Amino acid sequence: MILQAIKLVNFGLYNSEHEIQFEHNPQKPVTLIGGLNGRGKTTLLDAITLGLYGRRALKYLQDERIKYSTYLNNHINKSVQYGSTTSITITLADSDQESDIITICRSWEKRFKQNPEESLIATRNGIVDNYLSQNWDYFVEEILPLNISRFFFFDNEKIAQIADDETFDSVKDSIRSLLGLTTIEQLVSDMTKLSKRTLTDSQDTESKKMMAEIDQLQTQIDQCDEKATDAKDESENYQALITKTRRQFDEESEKFWKAGGNLGLEKEKLQTELEETKQIILQLEGKIMQTVCDPSTPLLLCTSQLSQIQEKQKKDDLQKKQALSAEVIDKLNSMLDQSNGYTTPFVDEAKRFLHDAKKELCPITVVSIVNKLSDEASSLLLELLQTNEYKLQSSIRLINRMEEAQESIKRIESHLAREVNDQEAQKIWAKIMELNQAANNYDVCKQLADERLERIEREKELYVSRRSKLITSSFGIQKTHGESVRLVRYSQMVVQVMEKFKERLTEKRVHDLSDKILECFSSMVGKTSIIHHIEIDPKTLDIKLVDFKGTELLKSQLSAGEKQLFAISIIWGLAKCSGYEMPVIIDTPLGRLDSHHRQNFVEGYLPYASKQVVVLSTDEEINGRYLSLITPYVNKAYTLVYNEDTRSSSIINGYFGGELK
Repeated sequence: MILQAIKLVNFGLYNSEHEIQFEHNPQKPVTLIGGLNGRGKTTLLDAITLGLYGRRALKYLQDERIKYSTYLNNHINKSVQYGSTTSITITLADSDQESDIITICRSWEKRFKQNPEESLIATRNGIVDNYLSQNWDYFVEEILPLNISRFFFFDNEKIAQIADDETFDSVKDSIRSLLGLTTIEQLVSDMTKLSKRTLTDSQDTESKKMMAEIDQLQTQIDQCDEKATDAKDESENYQALITKTRRQFDEESEKFWKAGGNLGLEKEKLQTELEETKQIILQLEGKIMQTVCDPSTPLLLCTSQLSQIQEKQKKDDLQKKQALSAEVIDKLNSMLDQSNGYTTPFVDEAKRFLHDAKKELCPITVVSIVNKLSDEASSLLLELLQTNEYKLQSSIRLINRMEEAQESIKRIESHLAREVNDQEAQKIWAKIMELNQAANNYDVCKQLADERLERIEREKELYVSRRSKLITSSFGIQKTHGESVRLVRYSQMVVQVMEKFKERLTEKRVHDLSDKILECFSSMVGKTSIIHHIEIDPKTLDIKLVDFKGTELLKSQLSAGEKQLFAISIIWGLAKCSGYEMPVIIDTPLGRLDSHHRQNFVEGYLPYASKQVVVLSTDEEINGRYLSLITPYVNKAYTLVYNEDTRSSSIINGYFGGELK
């Protein structure tokens, strides 16, 4: 899949609507997006992840313990009014030009003291596809699973985390995600349960002692199952209570708004605000009247004429200087004519120089200067022009503030004109607060139940492992050759085959991954690398670096730059081995690289990371010669610009004020 466009409306730092169009060009795969720190680069990366995965992406965006509704609320632009819509629209297509174009729009509204309700609409070739909208989570898992997306969408923090981890523990979960062996593990678990259940029913007298141990383990497993069931039921009950409470919360909120909403709670505050705004209008009217009555105000009408006088004065001054220069040059020529002490070549050369100087410095004709302003008048004229400019801007600000205050008066008076039942609103508000607190308490209880369930499942895994070993041992002393033993034998054969298959498959995939990581690393550092090959243990997933002498190379022996590039190689290798073709989006990648390794990264990684690469960079990362190196591979460039007045970012064409050539 390729990314065609992303449109943000009131998301994070982006007030109103902003859109980035992407191109798919195999010869120029890079889209370069520049922005200073705090201008919205990470917000853009988060928007793409959130737009694709919604609630499930929360654990990768930040602390997953935060409520999803809270996360959505936190990413509504602070300047928008209640009732405004925030949305993320992403357009995707296959690299095949004849493929379907899919657009998803994930949106939610800003509500007053209410959780936003998210909606997702998917279209295919411009037509709303209800089935795709309802099943988007399944569809996106087909094109790029969430746990694989970390190999394609990442930032400098992810690179730094891997680079600083001396034991590579931080990437083991990523490797496990890549292996994708859950189906095999489930089959092994089911067959093991079947064989153990059959063996438990066997009455072989010689295995009673071992069977007693197996029975004891089975009892402990059953107890874990019971505890797990209780924990699941408890979690589901709390989830039901949360759902019920949230529904009651919404119902009471609806009543609250019908009863006047926050107007019933803040009527007195609104009345105070109304009086204060009226006082502000009176103050503004006084300032405007003072400006109008100022004796110099009428001169604002002739600002252009005063500017013309000033320009004429500058020209006159220049002509005067030119006239004086001409007199000096003529005097020097006269002195040369009257001198006898100089040689003829010197005099001729000096006259040629003076002739050229006069031609360069002096006009052909000097217009006589009439009505020249005195120095004092010129100074007064300059001061008047500056005063007029300041007064004009001040007047505009006063008028804008007056209009804002008048609009505020209209809004407050409109609210106050509504009939409000203060007591009813207060009563409903108390109920809303009670329901909100109850829902929060249920959330905490559900989280505790989920954590207890995880502990029980880990404990059960230990018992199951021990029981499996005992069953395998007991099989050797079984003397009965009935149906149950044959079933156990075949079950154990299946388990052994699948375990072996899992082991072989794991070995192959980690071997392929190690080769791919080394290939990626070598493409960036070339022959200068001291790493000869990489080994990944199939069982522990420990990564071992080996030098040309065949000895282990500790990660601490790599330079800081090499650690960074190796971290990128791991992510790159995981992406290649995943089998998915998606855009690579990387945020501020060069922050900790020195100049040499920056060049390796820009030349060896960015143009080849994927068929489509989006780079989010500061002005201190990709600039100068690094910009020159990447420019041949850039199809489009944008810059994120922050407006201090509106406290929002916008997206403009070009890279930090310049067009790439």
